[in-house]
Amino acid sequence: MTVKSFPPDEFLNLAERMIYLKNILGNEALIRTVMNRCYYAVYLVLREKLGLPENTTHRKVYEEIKKKNIKLAGYLDILWVYRRGADYYLHSPVMLRGWAITHRVSFELDKAERCIDIAQKALSEAI
Repeated sequence: MTVKSFPPDEFLNLAERMIYLKNILGNEALIRTVMNRCYYAVYLVLREKLGLPENTTHRKVYEEIKKKNIKLAGYLDILWVYRRGADYYLHSPVMLRGWAITHRVSFELDKAERCIDIAQKALSEAI
């Protein structure tokens, strides 16, 4: 029996649907989850496209994609900064330093929508 892999771009589809819930629920946890899912959609698609094993570090995926496509690596880095803020820092807004950028991240709807936009661009670039 062949086990079908979960398509990681479904995380982005979920994040897009969650934005509509945000308008109804007004929930910061939902926005933080959208940021997280956008990052993981891109990270996992890239890891799969690179043919890397499941235990590959985030840095390794970033370094490998940077060798092939600097623009795509930039998208992944921006999403990583947002995801890191959403997952680990409970005060809003928070200053975060990515590998190449510094952001003031506040957990508002426009930031979640920006993550979705970046993830969509990254996935279209990855294909």
